[in-house]
Amino acid sequence: PEELELGSLLRKAVELYSTDSNINVTLAAYPDTLVVLSDKSQLLRVFTNLLENAKQAIPPAEQGIINVAVAVADNCATITITDNGPGIPEDVVRKMFQPYFTTKTSGTGLGLAMTKKIIEFWKGEIWFETEEGKGTTFYIKLPLIKPAVA
Repeated sequence: PEELELGSLLRKAVELYSTDSNINVTLAAYPDTLVVLSDKSQLLRVFTNLLENAKQAIPPAEQGIINVAVAVADNCATITITDNGPGIPEDVVRKMFQPYFTTKTSGTGLGLAMTKKIIEFWKGEIWFETEEGKGTTFYIKLPLIKPAVA
């Protein structure tokens, strides 16, 4: 574990999608320095997994919009990743974090299960809200190890 500045890690994850012409990924930068205690490669994997899932949720014929933002409350940072995909069907919602569950034709179905395990290991929480026909927002809440300072 190491002290990580959340903004720079999110920028790195978002930059991986900057050359994709089918999606527009934006990051609403938080004005303060936010430091969490985590493993850099694990947290980067969490962010890229959620961004990749958001990208894959958007139908190929549509222009994808993925918005990433950070809010702070109660000495925790909450990262949101919102897509304009079709949303998650109700019968799928309760299975989303189960190992080996996938709605895709490829992949192992371990991405979200692994993501949840990583976030919870670092004393965080992960959940999502979805609306069919409108899109999905994933939330990651992580404790800050230092108060937010500019």
